[in-house]
Amino acid sequence: MPHRLTIHVRRPSKRKPFRAFVFEQPGNPLECVNLRSFAPLPNPRPGQVQLKMLMAPINPSDVNVLQGVYPFKPPPRTDLGTENALYVPGNEGVGVVVEVGNGVNSLKVGDRVALAMPQAGTWSNFLNIDAASLIPTGNRVTDVQAATMSQSPYGFDVAPKLCQLSGGDFVVQNGANSAVGIGLRTINLPNHDSLKQYLQDLGGDHVLTYEELGDPSIRDRVNGWTLGKPIRLALNCVSGKHTTSMMRLVGKDANLVSYGAMSKQPLSLPTSLFIFKNLTAHGFMLGTWFQRHSMDERRTVMQEIIGMLENGQIKEPAYEILPLRGNDVEITRTLQNVLSKLEEGSHGKKFILQFVD
Repeated sequence: MPHRLTIHVRRPSKRKPFRAFVFEQPGNPLECVNLRSFAPLPNPRPGQVQLKMLMAPINPSDVNVLQGVYPFKPPPRTDLGTENALYVPGNEGVGVVVEVGNGVNSLKVGDRVALAMPQAGTWSNFLNIDAASLIPTGNRVTDVQAATMSQSPYGFDVAPKLCQLSGGDFVVQNGANSAVGIGLRTINLPNHDSLKQYLQDLGGDHVLTYEELGDPSIRDRVNGWTLGKPIRLALNCVSGKHTTSMMRLVGKDANLVSYGAMSKQPLSLPTSLFIFKNLTAHGFMLGTWFQRHSMDERRTVMQEIIGMLENGQIKEPAYEILPLRGNDVEITRTLQNVLSKLEEGSHGKKFILQFVD
């Protein structure tokens, strides 16, 4: 059964300490970030609500923020009683409203919401945030789906529109750990071979390992899947040699949309793809997309994604929930162990932080 949490929260009579993962300066993620406890958050300001955070995923971009190599970072927190400003990481998550500030009519205590703004500081147990930046989810999606829907699905919703694809067109994607529908057919290259069956069970049309991708006959095999229809969209979050191999599968006038480089290798493409196949290469970063689109536009896309999750067109990624229990040192050690696994590339699932009392 999918993980679902129904919670009704009244304004607490005694506020709990504010606990958050924080860093002062970027650096080695295994050393620079730790959990700390602070005084309870104040009442939300007019136009804000206070959330009790339920879940927040660890995304590659979050790790990049800790490393100091991401173009965006959280706003400095000078309200925590520390000598130097601190930063709370976390791009996305799901929470429940526990207090409503003056002038907020769109939300009420007990509403479950997803976030639609970057660098909100979701790796924390509570959050004061503008009500206008939140998307009510109701009971239409699970906690995991609500917590993970604002990062990857945005790219998968925006990219097909960018390339003007229609139902039945094929997309090839690497770094795949979820089946992406949106009326399109998918050829998926997971980061770990162990995810092949998982993707097939989710409804991925075709799943290839990187070893299979290197087979000289693979283009004929893929051509049989597409019935000769050229692949016009490739989604890349890996880069390096595997993306170079993947691009052998695309047809004329194809589009490559890159939104990550998990291999930590540069993207290298043969000039022939641009000359003979008229390839167009795009970059996609959610933070930039946020900057260029209004909150109403973001909300529209998010509601579309909720609908697709609800009817099974897209699925949540393969995940592992990480309950956060214990004192600050113990929970910091738990996060460090997870970050170490991610650094080694030895884990094929998305870790999701779960804030428990």
